[in-house]
Amino acid sequence: MSFDDTTVTKGAHTYALKTQYEYYFESSLPHPMPTVSKPGQSNLDTLDRQHTPMKLEKRHFDSALTPDQALYLEGDPMLVGTGISDITGPIAEVVMMGYANSDQVSSGLHMRLYARAFVFANPNNDRQRVVFVSAELGQLFSSIKQGVIKNLMQRYGGLYDDRNVQIAATHTHAGPGGYSHHAIFNFTSFGHVLQNYTAIVDGITEAIIQAHDRLAPATLSVADSHIDEKTSVNRSEIAFKLNCEFKPDCELYEQVPPLEINPEVTMLRINRPDRPVGVISWFSVHNTSLTNKNTLVSSDHKGWASYQFEKLHDSIIAPLHPGKFVAAFPNGDEGDLSPNIEEGFHGPGYHIGKDQFSSMQIIGDREFNTANRLFHSMRRTPVDGGVDFRHMFVEMPGYVVTSAGQVGNTLCRGAYGMSFAAGAEDGPTNSEIFHEGMTVSSLSTTVTDLQNKYANIIKTGIDNRNPIPITLDLIGNTMDLVAPLFLRGIEGFITSDPCQAPKPVLIPSGQLGLTPEVLPFQLLRVGSVVIVGIPGEMTTQSGRRLRAHILNSLSSIGVNRVILTGLANEYSGYITTPEEYDSQQYEGASTMFGRLTLDAYLQIFGQLADAMATGQPVPTGPKPDDLGGRQIELQTPVIYDDKRLVEQFGQVMAEPAERVSPGHTVQALFRAGHPKNDLKRNDTYLLVERNTGSDDAWEPVAWDAMPETRIIWLRDTAADCLACSFISAQWEVPPNAIPGTYRIRHFGAWKSGLDGKIRTYDGTTRNFAVQ
Repeated sequence: MSFDDTTVTKGAHTYALKTQYEYYFESSLPHPMPTVSKPGQSNLDTLDRQHTPMKLEKRHFDSALTPDQALYLEGDPMLVGTGISDITGPIAEVVMMGYANSDQVSSGLHMRLYARAFVFANPNNDRQRVVFVSAELGQLFSSIKQGVIKNLMQRYGGLYDDRNVQIAATHTHAGPGGYSHHAIFNFTSFGHVLQNYTAIVDGITEAIIQAHDRLAPATLSVADSHIDEKTSVNRSEIAFKLNCEFKPDCELYEQVPPLEINPEVTMLRINRPDRPVGVISWFSVHNTSLTNKNTLVSSDHKGWASYQFEKLHDSIIAPLHPGKFVAAFPNGDEGDLSPNIEEGFHGPGYHIGKDQFSSMQIIGDREFNTANRLFHSMRRTPVDGGVDFRHMFVEMPGYVVTSAGQVGNTLCRGAYGMSFAAGAEDGPTNSEIFHEGMTVSSLSTTVTDLQNKYANIIKTGIDNRNPIPITLDLIGNTMDLVAPLFLRGIEGFITSDPCQAPKPVLIPSGQLGLTPEVLPFQLLRVGSVVIVGIPGEMTTQSGRRLRAHILNSLSSIGVNRVILTGLANEYSGYITTPEEYDSQQYEGASTMFGRLTLDAYLQIFGQLADAMATGQPVPTGPKPDDLGGRQIELQTPVIYDDKRLVEQFGQVMAEPAERVSPGHTVQALFRAGHPKNDLKRNDTYLLVERNTGSDDAWEPVAWDAMPETRIIWLRDTAADCLACSFISAQWEVPPNAIPGTYRIRHFGAWKSGLDGKIRTYDGTTRNFAVQ
């Protein structure tokens, strides 16, 4: 951006105010997402595939800028587009992704899941661009990235590919699973779930298309700060305290006593000349305020923060057309950080609110408040410069690592250790066999302890001459009784595997082809900011070492911030430091490629950073196989939906109360079809409307993307209605709700058992008063 020099002082700060040159932009107008006419039809099938090439020229204009406007015009302009689309899959009868708990089966909806996309392009060469997508998912698998890239290449040719598109998950553990193409991640969901996979791929593609079509001049600014209130706790302190930085003789790294958490928030603000249009706010913490007992699909605390920010900027637009302002809250190096911060933390249930949902809101509010403060801060700095990227696929097993001056160390085949089966503090399995900290050297002791334990149980029963407790204990603990024999039988094999030491291998997932072994490594540069795509979950101290390593290479070209985005492009478990790996807590047992995994990351990302700094290309590497054609679908489809002869789908089975006060919950029960019949993406199952003065004049005030509503799907257990179900629609009346007359509407689809066709329906409650 070019200016004529003037200055203005505001408080203690002096700002350069200059006559601006504006970049003029012409492109195809952003079009609204079309309505899907058939259940299950992809929005991609109805999108206009014509794209008008952009024209870019510089026009001079003179205008006096106020001090506030000066804050918004900080950096040289680049082309930026923002987009958002729904990626919510089936909300009923699909096991959720994250806790690996097959009992956690979805039964409704709390908050819809969204993909938020940002396209950044050089103003003088709009084909030089990068894409960042934050998706409200548990993990991001290569299956999703491959599907999205296929869609983009069909539409735009080679404009977008693996190299310049980064897709990252927020790590909610409250979304439906079954969308990976690697079997181990679909195990608890009983196979691949094509309906969910398609919803995710189509939604992410739609968000990128929207961002592409909205590409226009914008300025960027960045700021960072710590969250003032406690928002995370290190759940693996035992491993963390083993790091070299705590030792007086540590020579590899600076001896700065590290914090147990990463409290830093980094906020990137996106501004058009007339208004802000987006924000990306990175903060590292597990997105697990909602526990493994929750069965409502939800984006958890990061989704709550996004919702609050977008609502503040009038982007939750009735009815159901968000996008005016896009707010993403991606994750970072969150591997050992939990939001369950109550003193004496021992896992799910240690909340700071009255329940898991209020705890989610408290954590989300702390993220939102800090990001919003930075968004308006005068300490924001301009993000100047163009865009760039480096990307490389690496086959991890056998990769040679130079570590501590020694050459010839190689990474292992992917494998999970025994402690993996214990679960983490956020989702413990409560197993009596497996526990955190199981190493090769401790395995023999563990086996002996288990054998002694059950020998004592049997001896106690015999001494008391009471066979009943013995029998019940044997039945209830069959796995525990067999485990010592199993562990003893494989103990020799485990101790003879030096590559994974000191990890005792539980699942040799690499040899079995259950997990990915070719990983993507990626750097996106947006001016002075570099976004690092981590294909897994990196612990706090691993993240510190990697950030410093990359910044050391890139500071020479003006990069002053290196941001780690976790769970990006692929999922390969955890990345711990070598010291943390040695203790074999849950995170170390889930570090797939052995003790030198982090050293490999430092080496690979160092190569990418050096290439970016010198303008050199990097090898593509071996592209991972597309496994989409090998998936097994074991999900039971909807056979048909039923009702009694005297009923209609959408009929209100229980009306809401006649009067309700703000702060209370109003609910209604509808005769319903199965939610899998129509996912209602970019639509809604529920609408709360307020009468505006006449019988036919209603305005929407809430729908199922908003956290104040809940949809709960229930099977009808009556013997005369075997395929019948209900939808319970609930609305927590906000404290600031306008007094008046309201109603609740439900929209759904039912499947006929006669012709197999899916037909839509809707139902409306009686009017009720909010007063």
